Amino acid sequence: MKFRNLTLLALIFFTLQSCVDNEAYFGSGGGVDNPEIYTRLADIIKHENVPTDTIAFNPLEDSNISGTFGVEINIPANSCILGSNELPDELFVVLREYPTLSKMALSNVQTESNQEMLVTGGNFWWKIIDADGRDWDIVQPSQITATQPVVLDMGEYADQAAYFTGDIISGGSQQVINWTQVRNNESGMGPNNVFEYNGLQLRWANVDALYQYPGERTQFSAVLNPNDDIQPNQEMLLLIVEDFPSVINIYTKQGDSFVTHNNAIPVGLSGTLVAIALDNNDELLIGSTDITVAGDDEFSVDVAPGSMSQLTSLINQITN
Repeated sequence: MKFRNLTLLALIFFTLQSCVDNEAYFGSGGGVDNPEIYTRLADIIKHENVPTDTIAFNPLEDSNISGTFGVEINIPANSCILGSNELPDELFVVLREYPTLSKMALSNVQTESNQEMLVTGGNFWWKIIDADGRDWDIVQPSQITATQPVVLDMGEYADQAAYFTGDIISGGSQQVINWTQVRNNESGMGPNNVFEYNGLQLRWANVDALYQYPGERTQFSAVLNPNDDIQPNQEMLLLIVEDFPSVINIYTKQGDSFVTHNNAIPVGLSGTLVAIALDNNDELLIGSTDITVAGDDEFSVDVAPGSMSQLTSLINQITN
């Protein structure tokens, strides 16, 4: 990820189409010409913010499923089951892929494992359904294999990449993903930065390595400014790490501040905080600031009315 400074990022953000200057926002009213209105933040920052592939296959035969961004899942014949139901000659794989940090950030897909930071190579979600929309299971997950191209630069961690599964947990008013390494599993990085899954389970799959903290750990807090017009429980703060590929959802609140977990952040870490919220008029608010963590820091992120296209452009600028 390229080096960025606060001045450059601010210039990029405030020159995006339809953005407003600080005076317009912090005065009475302010906002974009056509503000985007939403009922809940969860309606716009959601897992479905990537293409969803629905791919038909014959479960009575060996099948190879290919996704939009290169994930391939191999399903041997007669691998699917739903109680005592007879196996039909057509089922469907529903597949969503998150190969880049921008797709993860815009979809609320984060990279933490039990409050430990992960170096990620990308992830995906999949399930098997029938024509009636019923979920089918796998008879023996150990027989399911898959490959996933890794486009993120994991650096020295590529050799340590392992298979992690994800579980949705409650993070304050949000739902976040906690990743757990699959133990006693032979998955690993293959040739040409293609990760090879062996024993693929349904739902979430991630190429990850636990970040090895080189020195002192700390925590920090951040507040969205101004916060008196933000709806309660309709705000989120992401940390997009610059030093290695990772996206962290800082969901713990103490008063008006977002607070990271104790001893969860390495001193010296650089990244960008991205704030997303709804105001009391259901209008989208966005903002960002670059940070370098020196210790028990207190940061603030200015937010202003914006659009989803502006938010997408902002995150793309940060992650590219």
